[in-house]
Amino acid sequence: MDDESITSREANSAPKKGRKTKDELRSGLNTLAAQQAQACLRVRSELDEDEIEEIPRPDIPMLDQLLTPEVEEISMAAWNESPEKASYQALDFTTHTRIDLRDLWKVSLRVFQYSPVVLISTVNQLKYQPVDNNGLASQYIFSRTFCHTLASLITHPCWNWEPREFILALQYTVKCRLNDHHPWPASTHDYPCPALETLRSMFDDVTDEHASLPDMHISARQCLFDEEPSPFSDFLLHIGETVRQTTFTNIPQVSHHHLGMLALPVTIQDLRALQNAVNTMPFSDESLRCKVKDVYNAYKVTKTTDVAVVRNLRGLLERSGKYIYRMATIARLSSDASDLQTNQAPTDGDNDPDLIDENPEQDDNDESLEVHDGIRSSEPRISDEQDYKGTGLGCMVVVLRRIIKHIVASPKALTVNTWIDKAEDDNPILHYAWGLFEDSEEERTQARALANTGLVEVFGHHMEPDDILFEQLCVSSLMNETFWSQDEFSLFRPPVFLDTCEMVEQTPDEAIDANMLEFDQSDHPEATLQDFVNSKFGVINQIFYRPREPIVIRLLYRTGGLGGHHFDSLRQFFVPMFLENDISESQSHYSLIAMVKMRMTMTSPDSVRTYPDNKLTVDDPLSGDYMLFYGLCK
Repeated sequence: MDDESITSREANSAPKKGRKTKDELRSGLNTLAAQQAQACLRVRSELDEDEIEEIPRPDIPMLDQLLTPEVEEISMAAWNESPEKASYQALDFTTHTRIDLRDLWKVSLRVFQYSPVVLISTVNQLKYQPVDNNGLASQYIFSRTFCHTLASLITHPCWNWEPREFILALQYTVKCRLNDHHPWPASTHDYPCPALETLRSMFDDVTDEHASLPDMHISARQCLFDEEPSPFSDFLLHIGETVRQTTFTNIPQVSHHHLGMLALPVTIQDLRALQNAVNTMPFSDESLRCKVKDVYNAYKVTKTTDVAVVRNLRGLLERSGKYIYRMATIARLSSDASDLQTNQAPTDGDNDPDLIDENPEQDDNDESLEVHDGIRSSEPRISDEQDYKGTGLGCMVVVLRRIIKHIVASPKALTVNTWIDKAEDDNPILHYAWGLFEDSEEERTQARALANTGLVEVFGHHMEPDDILFEQLCVSSLMNETFWSQDEFSLFRPPVFLDTCEMVEQTPDEAIDANMLEFDQSDHPEATLQDFVNSKFGVINQIFYRPREPIVIRLLYRTGGLGGHHFDSLRQFFVPMFLENDISESQSHYSLIAMVKMRMTMTSPDSVRTYPDNKLTVDDPLSGDYMLFYGLCK
């Protein structure tokens, strides 16, 4: 008997003798739960077959471009040999044990418009872990109890009938049970809440490896000054407390990965803990204070048949499985490509062999395909190939592209429009760095030629453009006058004499030079980066140095022949914010976004590496001279 005939039988059959009619069931419903179920069904209408064919819906930008023939070949080869495919093909849809699975699909597709298989998968850093044999066909098929509990949770209005908050809440539940210390929320599941944004940044600087997620969450909320945690943050704290009071029994330890990706194991006990948290949460919106069971009962009585949803359930299962394998392949290949891009020297080509990122939009692709929480780590690569030499211009272009990308994402981005066009007209390097990726090869060649001409005009005809060091270029009059002099890079307010409150006279060049911090390890052998930054502000020799809040800060770091700091200790710092007459408790957080290892001789190369915001986990000691660029975390 096929799925369609089963569906028709279920849809058309009359209530069995002894069962209550729908009218009788409606009369016994909780009023608030019934109202919420009706609201859900008004917002989420029944899907037709064409809409169901789009499930699982592509939620990754540029997915069509990412699904290359290579990705498809690798993905399908893995899928065809997978235990998931074997489990789906062996599933017997004629048994009553599969009714709960069909009900789950009907609920998930209508309420979340999302495949329940993808919902609990590596796409969302989750996986199913069975702990009983209640209707279980295999470890890749949800048990009857798991299906029923998951379906009932999905219908609750606290998720706003969207999967985003549900996924985060379930991740939080499992992480609290396991005391898992992977950074959270992942970049693919970020949430517009200042407390959660602060929490995510705290994982980059965890000093207590035993700190629990709820404790870190509480600390993150306490770090907020002018902002309030979201109601969702309040709910997550309640989940953490609920998990703490819950006894979890007989859950075997399993791997936290699947298909090479992070996958937190979700058990029926996790779902029950989350259900308990929803039931006991004193939501500020009182309309959400209804029990999960009551809402699900009301939903089942109120809904229509949703026949089309299960017309081909086996096909939906297999389509979801293929989607998961495709996403895993894309994540793996993009990770491999990132490693190649950042750990290998570029090879000679027709364009710029000195550039890690020739395409000004290429960095954006990394974020647009964030199917995993990718991390570019390790110090800038110096090529082992004798015929490769990284140029100062090449490194400068990569840095400028990373900086402008950070500026565009900043709340202060609009202020850049007041000077950016003129700066680009006056500085051919900026024009070259920010050229549109649609530019033709001829336009690129012309822009590169203009950039080289600009270098010759600044440094003289006696120097070849490729021989100009990155450090020379970075602090040149050309870059200072057109770029670093802008307010977005101004670290200090005008300094004042403490006794007279008069401003200290500075030339424009002196002010620009002061905005670049210079940390020489030989002068400060015991100082941490934060110690050094702190020493630059406040009263020094009767002069008061007050910080601004620039979008990007430059720091020249010299190891001075000593054993330099590890990368891990240089990835971020905080700038204290001053009131007029005192020091406030506020601090501005800066994270490494780009680093250039500068050549010491004309025969050695400059090398560059860029980093996504707040994503750096490296522990290699440095040696030599570096120019570090830190972006404001907002």
